[in-house]
Amino acid sequence: MNKFSNEAGSLFDFMKSLFSRKKKIVASMAAVPWREETLENVVNSLLPQVDRLNIYLNDWEKVPSFLEHAKINAVRSQNEIGDIGDRGKFYWCNKIKGIHLTVDDDILYPADYVEKVVEGMNRNKGSVVTFHGSILETPKFSEKQTVSHFARDVPSDIRVTIGGTGVMAYNTANVKIDFESFKCDFWADGWFAIQSRIQNTPIISLKHESDWLHPLESSGPSIWDLNKQTDRSVLIDQWIVEYELWDEH
Repeated sequence: MNKFSNEAGSLFDFMKSLFSRKKKIVASMAAVPWREETLENVVNSLLPQVDRLNIYLNDWEKVPSFLEHAKINAVRSQNEIGDIGDRGKFYWCNKIKGIHLTVDDDILYPADYVEKVVEGMNRNKGSVVTFHGSILETPKFSEKQTVSHFARDVPSDIRVTIGGTGVMAYNTANVKIDFESFKCDFWADGWFAIQSRIQNTPIISLKHESDWLHPLESSGPSIWDLNKQTDRSVLIDQWIVEYELWDEH
């Protein structure tokens, strides 16, 4: 084999490795201090699967020692812009390039979670993917809606109106999410759905088996329960109407 062939082969190998390299996988979450025990379990389940894990610690007195890891970027709200609720998982969204996973501090993620996310993204090119979602058939969040639940069996991929941001992923090349467009410190699912809808980007709840994703018990209120309270649900209903965030059937 001559010198030219050797050089061409080396160039081919380099280009092959360059283009076959996977996109960077970054996960982001907001965490509350009463879930410290579950947070450690969640982190342990996710860390081997991602290149970077961002954690916005809402009102924590200190950063737990188990978050001292080269792949983890943990910040306390007191040193940033204050307690911003579940909006914290999008604190870095304007700067992330690649596949962005948004996750929660009370869900145990299986060892093949990122693998299944990427498979789902390949099946649904250009879409946001999630494992939990609601189909809003009326302009009222407070009314019963069709739900594709992350802990229950979902036999096929289904398009939803609002996706659960605790089990969500998107490619930043396909959808541009702006932190400032989250208008309050709750209902991150809805504000994300509004931004996706404006960009005509579908949100797909991916097929999965029951108990594949496992909710972890913890003390304290959940975002879901808080958003069902009258003061919040009235506002959410108003925003759904304002942004026409429902799908008539």
